[in-house]
Amino acid sequence: MHSTPQKFWPIFSKSLHRYSGRLSVLFLLVALVSCYFSFLLYKNLRTDLEELLPESAPSVQDLKIASHRFSGMNHLEVVIETQNSKAGERFQKDVADRLRALPPEIVAQVKEDVREERKFFEKYRAFYVDLVDLEEILTQAKAKLKAETKKAFSLGLDDEADSDESSRRLGINTKKLREKYDSKSGTLDRFPDNYFQMNQGKTRVVLAFLPGKVTAVGGNKTLSDAAGKIIRELNPLNYAPDMRVGLGGDVQNVVEENRELVKDLVISFVVVSILVTLVIWLFFRTLSGVVALSYTLFVGVCLTFGASYFLVGYLNANTAFLGSIVIGNGINFPIILLARYCELRRQSDRKSTRLNSSHGYISYAVFC
Repeated sequence: MHSTPQKFWPIFSKSLHRYSGRLSVLFLLVALVSCYFSFLLYKNLRTDLEELLPESAPSVQDLKIASHRFSGMNHLEVVIETQNSKAGERFQKDVADRLRALPPEIVAQVKEDVREERKFFEKYRAFYVDLVDLEEILTQAKAKLKAETKKAFSLGLDDEADSDESSRRLGINTKKLREKYDSKSGTLDRFPDNYFQMNQGKTRVVLAFLPGKVTAVGGNKTLSDAAGKIIRELNPLNYAPDMRVGLGGDVQNVVEENRELVKDLVISFVVVSILVTLVIWLFFRTLSGVVALSYTLFVGVCLTFGASYFLVGYLNANTAFLGSIVIGNGINFPIILLARYCELRRQSDRKSTRLNSSHGYISYAVFC
């Protein structure tokens, strides 16, 4: 029963040793191809919130349905700062016009003023009256109607003169109500000339709203890059020497968080690789062994992530750190085998070992 394995392993070992050089080159070529697909895998890094959950999760399904019903609420802020208010206003208008010219798949809406909001509020301001105040007005009006059933009247809240006349006839004090709601509607008065501005026009803002999924990194980055390109082309210094322009808001936050995540991935990968290599060299004190083990690890990691590109196709915020984990766990077997190999070398003839050390390490790497 054990005759087949006993015959197989000696033949297998001799074949690896005989063709170790050719096999090493072959595996290296395969690893380089896999390295390219590993790069594509990490390039398709998805930090979307829904990517952390299975696609079959109810919350993910609901989010996909909702994303098709309305454009994203995430927005990019183009913040303009200058002591020259007029120059800031011109730049604000030019940026808004250039952003509106972008394709609808990049930007859904651009706003630099509150004209639409003010118009909407003025048209439907009566709907913002509290229910308690409406009930009080209705109660007083019904009481007065009983005494003046033959007189036609109108609340006339839109016209101040008619309103005062109606108030006198109905006995309703609308002056107090008007003062109450005028104070509430004063929020729009914070923007002189209806533009998004503060500090007497020294700080201005343009809002560009993202279409589609608000958590998609690709859409956020595309909008941020497009806005940055527009700012560079307009050149704020042509408007005012002291003008400074920056990007902020939800969109820019997503872009910067993703950039920092990629930065952390690179740092963790480099640090883990250096530390693992240094520890192995300090323990075994053999450069050839470290090179052979590093080669083995490189091939294994590249093949792992190269295959993942075809099996999965992307990484999320959690699986993105698998590079360091695969290195840390994948190094265990080569270390054990290298320790055994070095032990056997010490037990063998020193002269023979020196003559065949390089070939032996190559065979070891191929076997791993």
